[in-house]
Amino acid sequence: PVLRGGYAYVISTISGNESHLMVFRAPTGELVEERIAESWGGEFLFAVQADEHHVYTVSEATIFPDLGVDPYLVRRLKVFTSAAAGLEETSSTDFRLKTTRDSVAVFDAKLVGDRLYVGTFWGWEAYDVTDAAAPRELVTPMSEPTVFQLDHDGANNLLTFTPLGAGRALTLYDTTDETDTTRFLESLALSSAVVSIVPHDGFALIPTGSRVIQTLFRIPGGINVVRYTVPDRAGIAPTVSLTPPTDEIPGVPGIDLTGGQILTVRVDAKDDIIVRHVDLLVNGEVVASAYRYPFKPRWKVPATPGIVTVQARALDSGGNTAVTSPISVKIY
Repeated sequence: PVLRGGYAYVISTISGNESHLMVFRAPTGELVEERIAESWGGEFLFAVQADEHHVYTVSEATIFPDLGVDPYLVRRLKVFTSAAAGLEETSSTDFRLKTTRDSVAVFDAKLVGDRLYVGTFWGWEAYDVTDAAAPRELVTPMSEPTVFQLDHDGANNLLTFTPLGAGRALTLYDTTDETDTTRFLESLALSSAVVSIVPHDGFALIPTGSRVIQTLFRIPGGINVVRYTVPDRAGIAPTVSLTPPTDEIPGVPGIDLTGGQILTVRVDAKDDIIVRHVDLLVNGEVVASAYRYPFKPRWKVPATPGIVTVQARALDSGGNTAVTSPISVKIY
């Protein structure tokens, strides 16, 4: 399940050939909508992800062309408006899979900013969903190891959990070139299955460790905290930019906001190793922080009218910082 904006989006398999997208209101658990994938054209729904504005479903369908032409598989990406906006379909895009197999099942999907990463029976896929009306295929695997779990840290690192025959492994990929799924960096044998992978600050929550991916300590229950990035010793500061809040009084100079509301502020930060976290500063004081990409700290705008300055600060794993120029905001 994925929880966003007060709604939980859940994939449910009712029978062997019928899958449902179910939307529940949180925290009451009220079922507010249900979509049956079979009614979308004989497809099987595998995964769902969501952000503040859209819901993304990942499915597989078999296309039957004209007589005499062999059927073929497609990965189908559907984009809907959020449940708060009525779950209206924005787009449905088919990407032909480069395989002759009967199925390329999806085991996991993660939305990281404007990128959708999908773990499948034949490796991992990546899609650009910057334009919700026209998602774009970045790469699909040819014949790579099965990916059961995956997550991306927002830098250039994709972590995957792969069952290798009778064994299991954590595999790290470099995604600097988004069109290449084969840029293998390191593989680590695991003694147990991984339920999920959570990258944070150059570390990840997964079991066991190795000579390069270093185990730091064990949490009761079999989960280890491991390091997968090199120490940051070059002294290179991150880069950071702040998207100004939307002006609520167009035509009047400056940025005007209503006091007392809660805003999600977008901060873009990059580093040569990894960004540890970003802070939102108001009049030089930290009012909110974000620790995972995409960085979107939530700011409760002061209720008292006046003028404040807003900045963003990024901190990398080596302790280097960068701060944006101040933006003046008028609160009324």
